[in-house]
Amino acid sequence: MRLRELVDRCRPLLEKAARGDLERYLARREHSVRQCRDYLLRRRGYFPGIADSVIRYALEYGLVDDRRYSSSVVRAAQSSSRPASGRHVARTLRAAGVSHEVVEEALDGFDDVSAIDVLVQKLRRKYCTGRLDRETIRRRAAAYLARRGFDTAAVVEAVGRILSGESGEG
Repeated sequence: MRLRELVDRCRPLLEKAARGDLERYLARREHSVRQCRDYLLRRRGYFPGIADSVIRYALEYGLVDDRRYSSSVVRAAQSSSRPASGRHVARTLRAAGVSHEVVEEALDGFDDVSAIDVLVQKLRRKYCTGRLDRETIRRRAAAYLARRGFDTAAVVEAVGRILSGESGEG
C-alpha cells in the first residue's frame, strides 16, 4: 500500500485528531488563521491537506477569526499591564498573518497617549527609586519605550515626564 492510499484511508482519523489539537491550541487564547495553520503543520506535523481541511472547519464554525484575534491583541496592548503603541500592535498582527484591512480596522481609534500615560507611571515606579542616576533612568526608559514601538517624539516626551515627576494626567 502506498503512502497516499494510507493517508486517504486514515484521513478521517487524522482530521479528527487535528481538530482536537487545534481546539486545545485555541482554548488557551485567540490565534490568527496563519498561526493555527503553522501550528498544525510545523508543531504537530500534519499534512498540508489535513491542516487546510481543519482550518476550513475552524473558520466555518467560528473557532478562529482574524478580526477576533486582532481585537484581543489590541485589548492587550491597551491594558495596564503591558501597553504598546499602535505601530507595535500593527507589526504584531502583520507577523501573525493578519491582512492589512483587518489590521487597519482593529487599530481604528487606537490611542497611543493613554498607553504612554500608563507607561510613564509604571516606569517611574520601576526606575525612580533613588538607586539609579538620571542618565541610566533615561537610557533604560527610552529603550523600553522604543521596544514597545513608540516613536522618537513620544519617547522623548515620556522620558522627560518620568524624570520630571509629571504624571501627564488631568
